[in-house]
Amino acid sequence: MELYRLRKKIESFEEPIIKLLYKRSLYKQNLSNFDSNYLSLRLLKRDSLDNIEFKEYIDLLITPLCESGEDSFLKTTKRLNKKIIRLINKRVNLGKKVGKVKLKRDYQTFNELKLSNELEKMEEIITNSDLENKILERVSSMYSLYFQDDAKKREIIKQIYEKIIKKTKEVQIEEIVRKLNT
Repeated sequence: MELYRLRKKIESFEEPIIKLLYKRSLYKQNLSNFDSNYLSLRLLKRDSLDNIEFKEYIDLLITPLCESGEDSFLKTTKRLNKKIIRLINKRVNLGKKVGKVKLKRDYQTFNELKLSNELEKMEEIITNSDLENKILERVSSMYSLYFQDDAKKREIIKQIYEKIIKKTKEVQIEEIVRKLNT
């Protein structure tokens, strides 16, 4: 029941993330006008987010999604960058809670895998391919609404979401290993 509730909560992030990515894609990169390290540290300190850093965000989202160049919307793009980083981090951080639930369900197996240092097998156990495919299908239908004429950007959004799912699994494994160490 708890895992179902967490999945529903994770689903609630999909449409807001897609909407913000669409809005952000309408602007140019604007990367040379501000110090990304400063913004990253400020965001991470204030929100205690630790999974998606700003450099990773730029490499993952902004560079492939937005045209290069400068425009006059620096405040808007900064605000959108912050909102997207926060949303993605909140979504990824739910992986900690999911990891705890999965550990409770199969403590013995995870403990044996940790002792034998088989983290790849741990990832296999926590992976639910059917659920991941459903998420990608839902995201696909959502971004079709926003990125109607741009197949390239739709493919980028799908790749972004695949990376978000991968990052969420990494957080789950880290949480499981951390719990097993305590």
